[in-house]
Formats: sequence, C-alpha cells, structure tokens
Amino acid sequence: MHNTGDSLLYVLSAKGEMSWADFKKCFDYLVGMQREPNEAESEYYRKHRRRGTLLGMEALGHCDAQFEASPSKISVAPAGFVRLPQSGLPQIVLAGNRSPSAIEILDTYCKKVSRQIRILVSEQPVARSLIPNRVLITAESVDQISEISRLIGVAFDECPAAWSISTFCASLDQYLASRNWSSGTEPNLKRRDFDLGSLGFLDYRRDKEQWRLSGYTDRIRSTQLYFLWKDGSYAHVDLDWGRYAIAQEAGVSLLIYDERRFIVAVPAGAPLPKLFTRSLALCSGYTGHFVPGTLLSVPSPETRGFHLFKDIPPQIAEMVAVKLGQTLLPYSIDID
Repeated sequence: MHNTGDSLLYVLSAKGEMSWADFKKCFDYLVGMQREPNEAESEYYRKHRRRGTLLGMEALGHCDAQFEASPSKISVAPAGFVRLPQSGLPQIVLAGNRSPSAIEILDTYCKKVSRQIRILVSEQPVARSLIPNRVLITAESVDQISEISRLIGVAFDECPAAWSISTFCASLDQYLASRNWSSGTEPNLKRRDFDLGSLGFLDYRRDKEQWRLSGYTDRIRSTQLYFLWKDGSYAHVDLDWGRYAIAQEAGVSLLIYDERRFIVAVPAGAPLPKLFTRSLALCSGYTGHFVPGTLLSVPSPETRGFHLFKDIPPQIAEMVAVKLGQTLLPYSIDID
C-alpha cells in the first residue's frame, strides 16, 4: 500500500539528494498523475502544496533541506526506526530512505522475529499533500525492535527522538545569543514589519519600538531577508525564531495545549522552528493537522487557522514552550 507521497520519497531516496528545482519538477509530475481530468490548480496553490509537503517530510525525519547555500539542496535521511514517546507496548515509525519494497521487506523480518508484531500503514492528515504514509510498528518489547533493526540494517535508538530533540535543541535565548549583532543603516529594500496583533507582516512601520522583526524583499534576486532589531542593533535571523523572539519580548503566549487530549495547537502565522516541529511530529508520526480558525475558538490573534499536533506528552509540550519563551495556554480542543 503506497500513495503519491510515498512515490516522492522513493524518488528522493533513489537520488540521495536533489535541488529545489528538481524537487519541484518531481512534485509537479506526481501531482499531474494524481489530478483529475480538467481539474485546474493555480500556481499559488501549487506553490503552497509544494512547500507544505517539504515541511511535512522534514518534520517526520524523511529529509533535510538547505536553502542558505546556492544551489539549494534536499537530502534524504538514512532509514531508521523512530520510537514514539508513548506508554504501553513500544511503538516505532519508519523514517528516512524508503524503497517501493520497504514495507514488504519490513513485514518479512517482523514475522521472523514474532508473529505478534503489527505493522499499520496510514495516511497523513494533510489533505492533498504528497507526504509519505505513516508506517507504524508495534512490538511486544524493545528487544524485538532492536532485533528487527539489526536484521534490516537500519538505525534504532531506544530513547524517543521527540525527547532527544526537545531536550538538546537550543533555546530561543541561546539562539539569539549566537547571532551576530551589528549597528548600521536600514537596507535600501522594500520592507514590511511583523505584527503580533495579526501574526503577519504589514506595511505599517514600527521604527519607534525597541524590538521589531522586519522582512526585506530583494526583487532582483527574488529573495527574502529577515532582520531582528533591538535598541538600534540588528541581526539576520531565521523567520521562525524571529517571530517567537518578538512574542517573548512582548510577553505574548501563542501556543495552546489541551492537556486532556494531549494536543498542541500552533498558529499558522507563527510556525515553530523546524527542530521543534520535528519533536512534536515524532510524538505520533503524524504531521500537524491544519484546522481553520473559524472551527477553533481559542484566545489567540491567529485568524487563519492552527496546526494541531496529537499525542504530545505534557513534559514535551512544556519543554518546547519554555525553550521558546512561551507559556502554554490551556484550552479544550474538541475537534476530531
């Protein structure tokens, strides 16, 4: 059982790495095979789907993308078993390099170890994406999983990756301390400033504020730069970190946690830095499920919607929030 997203991972696995341009070509070809006859799709929507697919594949540990250098590069991750931080029988998901015969091979070796081992293949919760299926293995003991990993030749760490990532990932304060801060004049480029009230970038300038996050557009190179300004000094920052720096300085909490259903809601306008997104996704093996803001009435400036991550233990939710200078907002999220 496989879907079009699996096919995208098969191609990336066969090549090892590809440029963003080649990734787009492969994505568009597979989407064309998936699309119904006479079904139209705008380039804007296609661009949104491409980006969402790549982010989802990164979050699940299938690949890593580098856009800082030229040319851009997307590399497949080595195949591995990722343990989920859940109670009960040990559960793992298959991440990284995958071939069309991977599930068949996995099933063969699982049966050699124990007939009680179960494999469940399920689709991701992202509609019309090309994110590979979730492959979940449930065994009776960690020793059984270790034996399967030895037989197949894939990596396995008994410690859940979600714990390791959230524990060892740098905090927001550490990230800001690592930036090179300078003083100087404003770049002569089109500028927009981040607005906490809407979680978006507006033309309204915030020159009088001690802290601001500004985005600059270089139309000749078709690139975006983001500078965090504080007290007249500035530093180049990753956009995802920059938004939470502004939120921390303003004392605004953006992350919502349902401690009854173990769901973290992340505003669409303030995505988590990549490693924290990976930590949440690898609690369940599922990417975030987008829910429009009209369906989720929560105390937040976000109106477009939220990405819901399921099966998040309280300790991991709290650790991610603290490292981003956030306080979790307790709220009941009654959405299936």
